[in-house]
Amino acid sequence: MFRNRLSDSDPCLILVDYNFLLSWALQLYFVDSEGCSRRVRKIEPPQHSGIDKLVSHCLLIYNPFVGDAVRVPPANRFPYQSEVFGFGFHPRTGEFKVVRIVWYENDTDDESMVQVFTVGTTEWRNKGAPPPQLTDEIGSPEALVEGSLHWVTVVRVGGVSPILDIISFELADEVLEEIPHPPCQQLVSYGYSLSVLNGCLTAAGLVDTLHFDIWVMKQYRVKESWVKQFSFDPRFPG
Repeated sequence: MFRNRLSDSDPCLILVDYNFLLSWALQLYFVDSEGCSRRVRKIEPPQHSGIDKLVSHCLLIYNPFVGDAVRVPPANRFPYQSEVFGFGFHPRTGEFKVVRIVWYENDTDDESMVQVFTVGTTEWRNKGAPPPQLTDEIGSPEALVEGSLHWVTVVRVGGVSPILDIISFELADEVLEEIPHPPCQQLVSYGYSLSVLNGCLTAAGLVDTLHFDIWVMKQYRVKESWVKQFSFDPRFPG
């Protein structure tokens, strides 16, 4: 499937190998799909980079193809904090940026914060608190579309039960906001992950034990443009 969907602009694939028995062991592999060999080779991180512990103590931006690495200045850290990082490029500004969302234990609205670091500068910039309904039950960014990073997160509004929603951070204007999720209650209930398909934001996940659906947002930020593109039985992927 991967080989059939290759394009001239995206001829490669990077795999992450995480050893759950050795929680610190993370390794990157590059699938070279050009030519006939389609070989897999190990990507060696910079020496002493701690690439397997980047979020824990330091943050490193590493280009595995040319070997360049940029160390991001440390951000303020406090005991019992939760944080998530994102990294992306905006074609209009030509800037690479790192986004950090942090929550503290027993937090209030003014203790949580969103911070941005632009590659080529020397310090983090504070962008204020995230939306109050946004909780720390958020994963790493999964899709970069239209110059925005996207996360699937648990959102709580008032006293109603929490729901899964999509949060985006626009890298040019540096705005954090919600994106409408696919109109499929089963998908939202079971949970889904995000990716990019033909330049469009894509959500994929189980809708029940027999069906795996892939939804594509054909027109960015337009709720009505979500379309169920694929549906198959995960027990028989062939």
